[in-house]
Amino acid sequence: MSSFDLNDIGLGYTIATGKLYCDFQRFHEFAEHLLGRPVYTHEFAERHIYVELRQALESLVLEDA
Repeated sequence: MSSFDLNDIGLGYTIATGKLYCDFQRFHEFAEHLLGRPVYTHEFAERHIYVELRQALESLVLEDA
């Protein structure tokens, strides 16, 4: 499992906008890490995955605060 920096602006922008601002493989690994489940590539074409990712990221950030 890779370690992820919550200050990685590319990952944050990608989750916030749904547009890719970082390496796709890194984003895919981060999405699976955040959600705790496999994420199929076709899911990234649907809006709901970004809602889930934002909620999971918000929970993670609040835990660390």
